[in-house]
Amino acid sequence: MLLQHRLVSFSIELGAVPGLSGGVFLGPGAYGRGQVCDRRDRRGGIILWLTIALWFLASFPSPLAGTTGSPIEYSIAGTLGRALAVVFEPIGFNWPIGIALVPVPSTLAALKRETGGWSMPLLMAGYLFALAYAASFITYRIALSCGGG
Repeated sequence: MLLQHRLVSFSIELGAVPGLSGGVFLGPGAYGRGQVCDRRDRRGGIILWLTIALWFLASFPSPLAGTTGSPIEYSIAGTLGRALAVVFEPIGFNWPIGIALVPVPSTLAALKRETGGWSMPLLMAGYLFALAYAASFITYRIALSCGGG
């Protein structure tokens, strides 16, 4: 039996907003969120530069003509992902997951900015990585022993 889905629209009509004349209302919250990429706020700058670096790593070098597979396989990020796959293979991860873990430095950089030093972010990263690796290893090995995988 097929389930039938019904689309329902929902709208709210707001009354007149004082001080708003047909434009977009940028209150203090929106202004504060916009400050993330402000040059004076180093978190936004660090995240921006690490994002650009990740884009570069995922885009260059271009694959040769006639190659098969995804272009990212031939990029610097693909090479890093394959190198990280050696570490993550015992828990069932492959090279694309290794590439997905490359944005972690931007998180560490933001934590460094918030905590004022590297000791807490590195402690957090080491502890959480070890905990996640152990849990993934146990889960993956149990799944393999039950015929999964």
